[in-house]
Amino acid sequence: MMSNTTSSFKKIMIRSANGNGCQQLLDAFENQETLSEPRWFDALSIAKFCSDRNVAIHKMSEGHPDYDYATTEEKTNHIVGPHTCLEFEKSNPGGCDGCPFKDKIKSPIVLGKEVQEASEEDNTIVIEGEEDEEDEVHRIPDYPSPFFRGKNGGIYRSAGDEEEPIRVYEHDLYVVKRMKDPVVGDVVVMKLHLPRDGVKEFVIPNTHVTDQNELRKALSSHGVVCGKKSFGLLMEYIISSIRELQFKRKAEQMRQQFGWADKNSKFIIGDREITPDGVFHSPPSSTTANIANHLQPVGSFESWKEVFNLYGAPGLEPHAFATLTAFGSPLLSFLGQNGAIINVIHPDSGTGKTTILHMCNSVYGDPARLCAMWDDTLNAKILRLGVMNNLPFTVDEMTNMTPADFSTLAYSMSQGRGKDRVKASSNELRLNLTSWQSISLCSSNASFYEKMASLKNSPDGELMRLIEYKIEQNGVIEVSKAKQMFDHQLKHNFGHAGDIYAKWLVENLEEAKATVLSIQAKFD
Repeated sequence: MMSNTTSSFKKIMIRSANGNGCQQLLDAFENQETLSEPRWFDALSIAKFCSDRNVAIHKMSEGHPDYDYATTEEKTNHIVGPHTCLEFEKSNPGGCDGCPFKDKIKSPIVLGKEVQEASEEDNTIVIEGEEDEEDEVHRIPDYPSPFFRGKNGGIYRSAGDEEEPIRVYEHDLYVVKRMKDPVVGDVVVMKLHLPRDGVKEFVIPNTHVTDQNELRKALSSHGVVCGKKSFGLLMEYIISSIRELQFKRKAEQMRQQFGWADKNSKFIIGDREITPDGVFHSPPSSTTANIANHLQPVGSFESWKEVFNLYGAPGLEPHAFATLTAFGSPLLSFLGQNGAIINVIHPDSGTGKTTILHMCNSVYGDPARLCAMWDDTLNAKILRLGVMNNLPFTVDEMTNMTPADFSTLAYSMSQGRGKDRVKASSNELRLNLTSWQSISLCSSNASFYEKMASLKNSPDGELMRLIEYKIEQNGVIEVSKAKQMFDHQLKHNFGHAGDIYAKWLVENLEEAKATVLSIQAKFD
């Protein structure tokens, strides 16, 4: 924080002329013609270490009859530091009598203390990426007046011409954008720069911003620690930032689902909005935040391809068909269909059923964490299905689901939306955000055709929504290689292909639609 601070000789002299500065310097300036050399050196020692040094040392010297520009520069260069008030008093006894700062400051230079305000160039922060990673570029916005950013970071508040600015917070913290979350209402996206932890982004609801206790809890949970004295100013700063943004830009809509958005002009994966014009950051909403963390690229695309291409080997067509659900699911909306289920089955473990689901998930993100489990509640499955929207939805080991639960899930998957619910406190319907058009990929040890037949005499409705087939054991991939590729390499390399695929889709939307419809016509 010291690197943000400088001193202005002009400021010291203005304060001195107004009776709120240094009497010794004012007297030295007004009596240059007769000034003794020790007192001249005292004055030069303050001028030399101020930001306006080049002007100040000559302003304090040019009134003397023996003034010479080069001599002044030479003598100034020998001064090693700003002289103290005691040295001023020694050169001119009694000159500090009546000074309001006597015994309160060590040197007159502190009276010109200023915080250097950041320039536009200072506000562009580049963080070097690791090997094979791009540099991060953060452009810090101008802070709302009277707040400003220090040259080397931090938030300050101006306190008038003669007063030193107040430091509000020592790190960079700022509002990035305003957004609307359909569940929690208006929110703000903020960024925090910490010297050891890097840059983190988080979201705070406006209802917390305007409540001091809630704001303190929200900020501290994200690492913003501020003393009681400064917290009121920090709250004022955040509110001022929001109000300024309200004049500048419309609040953006937070995404509640992944996949297609804005009439198929954009595709959302995790925290990324993929458009024909590029990829933009899209902060996750309260609904999508947990899953968005698992939709991030990890490792390298080439290493992932090496694993995924194993399913191109003859004999693994059943594995490939199910895995390619990852690429088929976003196309389902072109057919006017809401959903269907692919279930891969075999009574024994070790046939690769779970691996198929992991391979499918790896196109967009974490192979294992994107899998729902059979014992997740039905409501949890429906909510996750709604969030995934056009991305594939995977459920591992559905064997233990009852026929009744599976029947409900199968109908829900094909209907494309979760059921409406009434608010507990009124007769109003809750906001229903669970809708989708996607393919669900499941695995089980037993056939759901058979389970449904045991539940109903004519389960045709459910079975029309289900494609089910066995994954037989085979030795196409050696066990040691399969373990290395699926259990290790895939777990550390995933999430790249989905962005590439989505970018192609949004850039070639009409071609994609035409291709899908032509294939549908062949089947018809």
